[in-house]
Amino acid sequence: MMKRLGVRDMAGVISAVHGDPIPYRQAMRGDIVQRGWAIGICRGDQAEFFGGDFVPMREVDGAWALIRPLS
Repeated sequence: MMKRLGVRDMAGVISAVHGDPIPYRQAMRGDIVQRGWAIGICRGDQAEFFGGDFVPMREVDGAWALIRPLS
């Protein structure tokens, strides 16, 4: 997958699908977050990763906004 997308890391893979990363302070519940090679979900002021591991949002390496529906 990474070679096909022409990227070298997990952030590149996520950006290829979801666009440029956003500052973690702009992330909203449900947005995608990354810490190392782990991908998780923003849960407000914390990020949740596989196995129920939570870390403060300030400790994530990147965040990507999901497309939000128009109101």
